[in-house]
Amino acid sequence: MRGEALDHHDQTHHGQNQYPLGVELPDPTMRWWRVRDHQGQDLSLTTGPMTKAGGKTPERIDMLTASAKQKGRRLQQWVATQILERWLSLEPDDVRSTSMGAGGEDIQLSPAARSLLPLSIECKNLQSMAFYKWYDQAVANCPKDCEPIVVAKANHRTPVVIVDAEYFFDHYENRKQKRR
Repeated sequence: MRGEALDHHDQTHHGQNQYPLGVELPDPTMRWWRVRDHQGQDLSLTTGPMTKAGGKTPERIDMLTASAKQKGRRLQQWVATQILERWLSLEPDDVRSTSMGAGGEDIQLSPAARSLLPLSIECKNLQSMAFYKWYDQAVANCPKDCEPIVVAKANHRTPVVIVDAEYFFDHYENRKQKRR
């Protein structure tokens, strides 16, 4: 995909720099970019800086989206691998990472896997998340031989627990095996 700035006639209406529906651009240094696929077909219009230097032009936006999806896919695959390595009775088809953008759970579990691991798994891999500051505080205050956790709650929501993923899988695996 590539982006190209719209010419003066495409981006103005009666001499004003406006959105297609007549809403003015909030920043005079911004301009409309037409995003086209490799065959030159218009895909969308987006705003971006007037110059490409240091800015997020449509090519950069597409790159960021692809990179973010790849990062999410890596986390999903890591989670699927963690499950398969701990529950040796499961086959690779029992635990699958879904394709990016697919609706539903990020990790699909077969009935056999679901009986061992009755969880619905959603994976998020972002550059930063606010709760890591909370987790860092829990780690800093954690006595030796204890596991730091964060219990977080928003208004009108149930509390959630944030714990190291490997610790969770290790202890969940042990818990399930002790019940047998």
